[in-house]
Amino acid sequence: MKIAVTGGSGFLGKWVVRALKEAGHEVASIDIAAGIDDRWTTFSIDLTVYLETKNTLKVIKPDAIIHLAALAGATGKGGGAESLKDPYRYFKANQDITLNVFEACRELGIRRVIYMSSFSPFGNAQCPITEETPLDPDNPYGGSKANCETIAKIYAKKFGIKTIIFRVPLMCGEGQKEKNALREFVFAAFDGQPLIVWSDGSTLREFVHPSDVANAYLLGLKHMDGMQAPYETFVLGNKPITMANLAKLVKNTVGKGEIQFLRDKPTLFDQFTRRDKVETILGWFPKITVQEIVERVVRESK
Repeated sequence: MKIAVTGGSGFLGKWVVRALKEAGHEVASIDIAAGIDDRWTTFSIDLTVYLETKNTLKVIKPDAIIHLAALAGATGKGGGAESLKDPYRYFKANQDITLNVFEACRELGIRRVIYMSSFSPFGNAQCPITEETPLDPDNPYGGSKANCETIAKIYAKKFGIKTIIFRVPLMCGEGQKEKNALREFVFAAFDGQPLIVWSDGSTLREFVHPSDVANAYLLGLKHMDGMQAPYETFVLGNKPITMANLAKLVKNTVGKGEIQFLRDKPTLFDQFTRRDKVETILGWFPKITVQEIVERVVRESK
């Protein structure tokens, strides 16, 4: 199958492109920051420009699109925090990119898209999170991703573009630039800084390795062959861990570090999943544990 991957030069995109190639697919990567890679075809374009998007997909002629491209976080912070600084840019860029992809699919007759959403549209949701959990974003990034899901669903229902939406919690692994709690703990331990944990550290979070997410895309592509509904949504996740236990795991793996609890800080909201649907329908299970993710990040950071 010929597959176009938007955002193929990003953190997740590199893992997805590699997995697709290893599975025998022909891959074209589209990214504004794309570099030349002889292992697959690359296109460096601005997906916020409709004609660039349409003309590039017209050249590629993909059987399916894996749509990862979005304005997300930065080296220092995730998308939610960064989007508060420039809400207009986040709303406009992410919605324009997704609208351009789906409109080009409509005009060119491309009938399969897998869209990468996130947990940001859930906001502070009651756990465990499932596909039925209401969306209630509390920052521009989460709002833009929720709006992009609406675009995807309408194009699926009205224009016959078969669509899968994956909602994924915190991704962490090798090659990542965007910071998250796990990586911040690792960096702090190596730098001799305290591992800061809010309140009593009982907050639950889930971390997923990008290779497990890439495997979900492979399973999603196979599922599309017999998919009856215009679109389907799947929640991915992993075994939850408290922030206190995550800090201890990092400290023990690095071999040094001091954990500091900020008892005067409020307990953050939990975020963990129940994944019955993706396990039953796609047969997807996370293979890489949080401990192995920590070990991989630690090895990379030495």
